Amino acid sequence: MNANQLLDVIGDVHTEYLSAALATRENRPVRRWMPKLVLIAAIVSLMVMLLGCAIVALNLQDLKLGEFTYTQPRYIDEEGNKIPATEKTKDVISLQGIVGSPEYMAAQEWNPYEWNIIAKESEQIEDNFDAPAEYDAYFIGNQEMQDKVDELCKKYGLKLLGPMALTQNFEQDIFFDSLGLSGLTRKDAKVIVEDGSGYFYECGNFKLEFWMTLEGEARWPHKLLVSYLYKTKGYFDTVTLSVEDVNSAEQWNYTLGDGTEVLIMNTGKSAWIFCDQEEAFLSAGFGVTYEDENGTVVSMTRQDIEAVAEVLDFTVKPAKPDMTAVKAKLEESMKQHLADEEARAETWVNPFARDYGSYKDVITFMLENADEPKNVYYGLWDLTGDGEAELLIGCADSFGSAKTVVNGKVETLVSNGTNEGFVLCEDRVFLYQNGDYYYFCKAERPNEMVTVDYLEYDAWDECWYTEHKGTRTKLTEEEAMAIIDSYPRVPLEMKPISEYPMD
Repeated sequence: MNANQLLDVIGDVHTEYLSAALATRENRPVRRWMPKLVLIAAIVSLMVMLLGCAIVALNLQDLKLGEFTYTQPRYIDEEGNKIPATEKTKDVISLQGIVGSPEYMAAQEWNPYEWNIIAKESEQIEDNFDAPAEYDAYFIGNQEMQDKVDELCKKYGLKLLGPMALTQNFEQDIFFDSLGLSGLTRKDAKVIVEDGSGYFYECGNFKLEFWMTLEGEARWPHKLLVSYLYKTKGYFDTVTLSVEDVNSAEQWNYTLGDGTEVLIMNTGKSAWIFCDQEEAFLSAGFGVTYEDENGTVVSMTRQDIEAVAEVLDFTVKPAKPDMTAVKAKLEESMKQHLADEEARAETWVNPFARDYGSYKDVITFMLENADEPKNVYYGLWDLTGDGEAELLIGCADSFGSAKTVVNGKVETLVSNGTNEGFVLCEDRVFLYQNGDYYYFCKAERPNEMVTVDYLEYDAWDECWYTEHKGTRTKLTEEEAMAIIDSYPRVPLEMKPISEYPMD
């Protein structure tokens, strides 16, 4: 904003508020001798000073659009406490710009309007409503919603984002080439960036999600999934961010090594970096916790988050893409991708779907192709009741897949990989248990598993249920245990596939 624009804004404010301010001064004298040029110089100097303060003072309160209320379903926490369904409120954060900007005000008005339809009046959404491509960026389910978008654009002097292009990981080059960008990290940054997926619009607005790992002496050694968003000012963009409570989030202003001023927010679960540039509002978010294989959770420090901020480039300026050319490139890219996938499918062999001449062939293939053959076990047991043993593949005490012989040909009976999964029970029944869910199954023909019993424990109601032919029946603890006990487990002798007799 130049000096003339500053004075135009001051003039607008002056006209509306000065008379009211003077009215409160009663009969106090007004000094009228200050020369106009001196007054203008003083105002411009003041505004420059205020603008400088605005950058430093950028905070989450400047970005809060409003709130929305939702119902959190009941659940049982890690301590076993029952948490009933409760009404929750979240704060909505602007990713368009700060309070008072046209982009902010349009999003502030649209957000509750859209949420009300989604949460309370979903019957208004017409399944077959098809808005023009210029409205790709907006959730529009009927003509009224399209008209609302037009109304807000007109009211706040904003433009539509225009048609959208979606890009997948293998199309990241198209993403950057179309926007005239080389990347979203600083050129001198010590960082490993993997291909990401995202979208962009005709106006240049975009979002890209990508994996990133810091190198060198960075404090945080774990891979991060980063969401990077760019919002051009002067356009109506509705994407927002929600947090539990703006006031409880940690926030601080930070100056990057290249002099860029940013606001950083840490909610304890994720961090967001906000940057208000002259032509656009930029933001980037990522998780701040990591859980290791032992269940130990570590969290990023301020320095860790700032190290991430330092490698991201908040000075990027995307070009407006040629959407006709983009569409052609994406169509050609997808065509080539499908062709490549088809070619790979012709050469890739699924160890549980390919043809084998004997069980020995299965074992040979597993020994040659399994990632860790020493962790793969086999067993022999008659699952079909034909008097011939099936080949079971799994781990030391359960199996995930089974092969059978039909008309002299090895076929897949059960396919669930080489991991643990099914426990053998009497009468050729095998059990798959997932927490408090019990599936008792049989398989007499290839790829035709039949559920003979199903049990589920509802921890909230502290009762058991069973289901047969779509009818759900409540059971007592004793009844459920009786069903489970009616399928006695059979000790299954599983051996490493390296011990399979090949003679």
